[in-house]
Amino acid sequence: MTEYSAAESLASTIRPCSQRTEKDVIVNGFNVRGILDLFGSLGYLCETNSTLQGESGATHRFDIVAKKDSETLVMDILAFRSSILDTGASKDESEEQIWAAAVQMRAKGFDCQIYHSIILHLSSVLPGLEDHDSTSKESHLALEKLLRDLNIQLIRSSDIAGASKALTSLLCSVEEVSSN
Repeated sequence: MTEYSAAESLASTIRPCSQRTEKDVIVNGFNVRGILDLFGSLGYLCETNSTLQGESGATHRFDIVAKKDSETLVMDILAFRSSILDTGASKDESEEQIWAAAVQMRAKGFDCQIYHSIILHLSSVLPGLEDHDSTSKESHLALEKLLRDLNIQLIRSSDIAGASKALTSLLCSVEEVSSN
């Protein structure tokens, strides 16, 4: 568990391990230095691979825990590895991974009294409604509803640069809501 604050430029982005530098911070095989810098620029202190103790007494691991004043944001990073490695993963498998992560994130967040959760989903398989048959469309819409109901923000991207951009937008909107 390592703590970070805003000391570096937001110009860095999350990168695969193959492009490491000495200032990299690797979580789930990705360099999250840019994410930590972004949180830091908004006044958050971050810990990677962090655990929080829940009301039940159980400890729960999150890829990133960002704290500012009394506010805590948590993030888990999903990398749909089989699709990234082009082994023929399906859109349905990607959706199933998000369903499982959403349920797990909510359970951990509920126990730890966390109200702002983010799942960052990196995958070359990014289903849209037009890509689904009618049964899959219902499942996709149900997943979107579940995420809204559980107050979990999902960031989907096929590349890490797109994920950083979407996270920037999301965190800036969270900041606006929190300041009101």
